[in-house]
Amino acid sequence: MLFRILIVSMALVVFSSIVSAVPPGDVMKFGNVTIDGKLHADRGMDCNNCHSGIFEMKKGASKMTMEAIYQGKFCGACHNGKMAFDSKGMSNCSKCHKM
Repeated sequence: MLFRILIVSMALVVFSSIVSAVPPGDVMKFGNVTIDGKLHADRGMDCNNCHSGIFEMKKGASKMTMEAIYQGKFCGACHNGKMAFDSKGMSNCSKCHKM
């Protein structure tokens, strides 16, 4: 019985962390940055493309800066001008940063 309670408790912890993730089709907002899950899904991406290799699954687990993105970390892993629009392009700022 104790084993079943432990398994159910662990499942609830895992499920609660999954529920907090934003599925394709929804929009994530981090300050003035907006990430549209549908745009990524329409291009054949799914959650596993970014999580948990590029981004930690827990929101706020990684310190994301523009410098890190410019170095090819986080969004910059794809937004490098080859796979997707270049995050360094000044004309591309408004694609993510919504005022």
